[in-house]
Amino acid sequence: MTGYIARHWRGQFPLAQSCWLNGVLPLLPFLVWFELAGGYLVAHPPIRLWPFLGAFVPAFILFCIVDVWAGTGIWRSARRRILFGHFGWAWLARIAVLVNFAILLLAAVMIVNKTHALMRGPGAAAHYEVTLRGATAVFRGRLTANAADDLEIVLGDKTVRRLAIADSDDGDVDAALRIAGLVRARKLFVVALSACDGPCTLVLAAGGSRAAVPQTVIRFAAGTAETQQFYRQAGLAGPLLAGLAGLRPGATLEPTLRTLIENRFLTDIFVDASKRYVRAPGWCAKNLLVCARTGRQNRAAGGSGNGT
Repeated sequence: MTGYIARHWRGQFPLAQSCWLNGVLPLLPFLVWFELAGGYLVAHPPIRLWPFLGAFVPAFILFCIVDVWAGTGIWRSARRRILFGHFGWAWLARIAVLVNFAILLLAAVMIVNKTHALMRGPGAAAHYEVTLRGATAVFRGRLTANAADDLEIVLGDKTVRRLAIADSDDGDVDAALRIAGLVRARKLFVVALSACDGPCTLVLAAGGSRAAVPQTVIRFAAGTAETQQFYRQAGLAGPLLAGLAGLRPGATLEPTLRTLIENRFLTDIFVDASKRYVRAPGWCAKNLLVCARTGRQNRAAGGSGNGT
């Protein structure tokens, strides 16, 4: 097998065998994989880096190795054919190799650009969902500019009284500030049900009333003076506000429920047992252990806090 690979690399096979058997055939499985994976990612745009890298990068690296091996062998086989005075198919094969490498370079640039976009944060195509359930607007996904556009339409409806953030991981700060301003102007009731990370906490801070369940993961990120103003208006003060101001870029802070309640950031807690909201200070007094933990710790421990 090693000898066969070396012979093709040196261009020692006939041009037809180099093109079809050693060129087209080994690349077909990769083309099928890229077609299937690409179709899936078009229908389900990736919002995280690692699923995208796992779907494309290992296969693309192996594809590049096979493609370079195949193209080099075809090029050298065509050169041997040209030396014997057979120009037609040899030059067509060389043109095909050049076009193939140009497409390969373009594909590499596209993958690098997509990786860079996912590393920087959510793009315009990042996945999100905005639905309306009675008087409650429900948001799930990354808070992007497009998501903010849709939320503005839904929250502009005067019959909407509550915003439920089912799950929001990171997003665009400018988009969050835009929605936070609308939420504050309308004094909406905002509840975070699963995860509220980074920009999501700005929207939560803007609510007239701010609620969570005991398992909600609430994480704050370093922000600007404008974001600090939203936190300050929500009641954050003292060491907690100072801790947010001192966060390094990229760092996060995940306070306990007691800290959030004592700072008046959380005004209500949703109790799953009774399916209703209760005032946060009273709930904390009856659920000391659960209140002393973060939402992530409660999720790991299975603590729900059933006291009312």
